[in-house]
Amino acid sequence: MSRALAWLLGCMLLVANLPVRAVVVQDLYAAEVPVAGQNSQALDSGAAAALAEVLLKVSGSAGLLRDPTIKSALGKARSHVQRYSYRRAQGPEGELTARFEFDGDYVTSLVKEAGAPLWTANRPEVLVWLVVDDGTGRYFVNPDSAPELAEELLAAFARRGVPARVPLYDLADSAAIDPDQAWRLAGTTLAAASQRYGVQDILAGRV
Repeated sequence: MSRALAWLLGCMLLVANLPVRAVVVQDLYAAEVPVAGQNSQALDSGAAAALAEVLLKVSGSAGLLRDPTIKSALGKARSHVQRYSYRRAQGPEGELTARFEFDGDYVTSLVKEAGAPLWTANRPEVLVWLVVDDGTGRYFVNPDSAPELAEELLAAFARRGVPARVPLYDLADSAAIDPDQAWRLAGTTLAAASQRYGVQDILAGRV
């Protein structure tokens, strides 16, 4: 399944009165994006896409990319790349990606010039309770129950610079909440089950 971001449209954000667990986001000024090749044109396009992702991570605002200043900067993104590297996925037709790193001061100045908010690297962690109903039953998404889905979901958050985790759904979790309760988006039960994780922000969804 490859629609992790689309699933979030049907989710409900619950802000509970819980202790705040903050995480320092790493690689805030770097992004890895698919590229068509290793030629100059592919590098230009890749650098623009990577800078757009970095700006989203730094500002948290998708509207920033519509600003004329930002649109102009994306066309010259490659000139502000500090370093880049390639990686190809396993398999005969593995996807080629490039990781671009940008100068932090330049990115910050761009965001300020566009009048967009700046989001520090110290960010609250989000706990994601995602329940899947596949016709055979309902279950929580975690690395054991749905490893590929859990990886894709967390990668989608990481691309936006949002620290996120999924519950372990071990014996403690199973005693506190079951998939049917989470499917109903039972806020009080979800908040109580999340206490052990020390987070403030809880995102619950179903697919």
